[in-house]
Amino acid sequence: MLGVQAGEGAPVAWLIVHSLFNGIFGAFFLTAANALFLARFPISVLPLAYIGAAAVGYVSIMLFSRLERHVSFGVLLMVNLGTLLSLATAFWFLRRATDADWVVFSMFVAVGPMFNLVQLGYWGLAGRIFDLRQAKRLFGLVGAGEELSTIVALFSTPLIIRAIGEPTHLVLLSAAGLAGSFATVAFINWRFHGSLRTPSDASRAHGKPAVGLVGLLRVRYFLLMAACVVLLNLALYTIDFSFLAQVRTQFQGPGQIAQFFGIFYGALKIVELMMKVGVSGPLLSHFGLNVGLLVLPVLLSVSAGFAIVVGSLGLGAANFFVLVALSKLVAVAGRSSTFEPSLRVLYQPIGPSERIAYQSHV
Repeated sequence: MLGVQAGEGAPVAWLIVHSLFNGIFGAFFLTAANALFLARFPISVLPLAYIGAAAVGYVSIMLFSRLERHVSFGVLLMVNLGTLLSLATAFWFLRRATDADWVVFSMFVAVGPMFNLVQLGYWGLAGRIFDLRQAKRLFGLVGAGEELSTIVALFSTPLIIRAIGEPTHLVLLSAAGLAGSFATVAFINWRFHGSLRTPSDASRAHGKPAVGLVGLLRVRYFLLMAACVVLLNLALYTIDFSFLAQVRTQFQGPGQIAQFFGIFYGALKIVELMMKVGVSGPLLSHFGLNVGLLVLPVLLSVSAGFAIVVGSLGLGAANFFVLVALSKLVAVAGRSSTFEPSLRVLYQPIGPSERIAYQSHV
């Protein structure tokens, strides 16, 4: 029923376990960082935070790419998750020790880079285990565990906030999720060691240089993928800014904002889970990557178009807020359930020794 064939059960199961822990991290860290930031800073600071996130994200991805040239893939995954676990734990200790603005600002800036590194490691791992045909069938499914754990975590957030009073301790729960991911990846490295080894590991041992950005800039395939992601991010950041600005207007205080995020993102993740399990695999298998890549921009154009019309005509702040929230829902659910699985399949024809270089530079 789920498209899992003989011999695929074990890797699918362990990747789902890995994604379950990723979801726990993502749900609690995103809620805590966003709620604390919106309650502390005016919305005019948000563009500065986006710029900081972009700079930190670029540096972190380049460090990831450079590390990939010098260590085996298994070691790369362990170092990546270990570093993120240490960072999340450090944020919790800093919030307990001081109420300084720079700690809250740094947490918000770290959301995007930390999420990107988790996803880069996770889908790099999935790409090593499955081939192109398997990826079309299974990439939507193996990521569904993240949606399931995220739904539970987000809907429990209002109850947790009522119990603890403010969102700081959610960061500790996010660190627990990263600890689970670290342990799961350690087991996968041991269990599927043979599947993860590629010619790049041997090449690295003999000093063969890995693919760099200069070389990739000469490849049309890479340039088209990078342009696709750049243009999508322009749209997603615009939607995100509008959404967070409206949330700050509608809700007051970190506790109230965190409770709204828990309910909103929980409902969003239910939609995301249904689309990943029931739509993503059949869509890509029957209609191909062109349709998978086009679903998000088409739906986002429609929902954002309605918001633009309502906002321009002044038809009510509540109506505008609902349409902006709908656009945010479409952006997140459409990206994770159709666009990203399609984009990840596009990496599969690339040789395993070059795939991480493509992913990090894109």
